[in-house]
Amino acid sequence: MASLTIENLDDDVMRQLEARAAEHGRSPEEEARALISDRAPRVMPPTRPVMSDEKKVKLKRAIERIESGEGISDLGTALGEPALVGLPVRTPTEQKRVYEALSALSVEHSGEPFDQKAFTDELWSFVE
Repeated sequence: MASLTIENLDDDVMRQLEARAAEHGRSPEEEARALISDRAPRVMPPTRPVMSDEKKVKLKRAIERIESGEGISDLGTALGEPALVGLPVRTPTEQKRVYEALSALSVEHSGEPFDQKAFTDELWSFVE
């Protein structure tokens, strides 16, 4: 873990930090660590790997074939993923049915912040 030394800290600031630390039952060092952690910007790694343009084209073609009802006979070949070659796939009719069902679930993002709790509450409101 990294270390940080702060030199020439104003005495008033240190007293405030000590008072705040005492309120929270922490040492001044623990309090400073908590303050920095709470306010430091969080840089999140991408949640999924970036897809190459070639893979995007292959995926688009596969989706178009499924949408049209033609379907794909081998997912690995269609997507250029050797690990998926030879895996069983659904019939073209089933592929299209699943695609349409999943498409019906998709929601256009409005740009507004997403409230997971409100969404979950609404989703499970039938239980009440």
